[in-house]
Amino acid sequence: MKHKLKFMILAAVIGLVVSALFWFHFPSQRSTVNEETPTQTVQVAVAEKKTFKHTVDADAVIFPRDQAAIVPKISAPIKKLYVNRGDKVHAGQLLAELENQDLASVVIESQGGYQQAEASYYGALQKAQQDLNEAKEELGFKRRLYETRQFLYKEGAVSAKDVEDVRIALTRAENRYELVQSQFDLKAAEGHLLSGKGKVAGAEVQLNYTKIVSPIDGVVTDCPFYPGETPNGSPLITVMDLSQAVARVRISQQEAAGLRIGDAATISASTAGDDVPAKVTLVGPALEQTSTTIEVWVQALN
Repeated sequence: MKHKLKFMILAAVIGLVVSALFWFHFPSQRSTVNEETPTQTVQVAVAEKKTFKHTVDADAVIFPRDQAAIVPKISAPIKKLYVNRGDKVHAGQLLAELENQDLASVVIESQGGYQQAEASYYGALQKAQQDLNEAKEELGFKRRLYETRQFLYKEGAVSAKDVEDVRIALTRAENRYELVQSQFDLKAAEGHLLSGKGKVAGAEVQLNYTKIVSPIDGVVTDCPFYPGETPNGSPLITVMDLSQAVARVRISQQEAAGLRIGDAATISASTAGDDVPAKVTLVGPALEQTSTTIEVWVQALN
């Protein structure tokens, strides 16, 4: 009976020890028993792409695609006009001509001076080359003669005086050759030649200034003078390229922030008319100093 009681007490102690060990080594199991896991709800939606339209409305000033107000580079009366207002012209086309008789005579005179300088240059060149060739041939002859006399002197065929005479002649030939070489300097003649050439070129440029040509393709929009009048510092003819219209507008920095070159645009007239499709061709890189705005260009076919 006593042994059975001891066995039961020992089994109870072992059970308490095992329970304690389980409790300390597996605390998560303990929490799961005492606490309940909260429930979370997640909502799912399908992503969609949407386009946001950024519209800027502003008043603009219309300009041509390109324009040229042609002011003559010289002051002279108009000799002839070859175009009228409204005529279509091309780049390089002759539009008008100024009086140029005096400039034409200057060209002829400068050409004559250049021809004289050219003739003098080639004449000096030919003479200098001829003198140099003669001096070189003479020097070569004197050297060969001196070598021959030295050989004959060693053989006893000529006297020492003959050798000395040839040596003196050789020295003179050497000095003459060096002198001709030093004189073979055509810088002065070249200077006159270049000066004459420059005068001809300058006179021809002045003469060409009397011919007024169009720098661009376009339409003559203004021609306020008549033959015989002198347009002192004023545009003689104005040419504009009206194939495309450029609307220039100034907007705030915030409005310009969303604009990019190539964006679609529309040009609308203040009066009744259809809207003209256009594109943004310029977004100013910096603020205008006077108005703290940004300039934007919109271009459309005319």
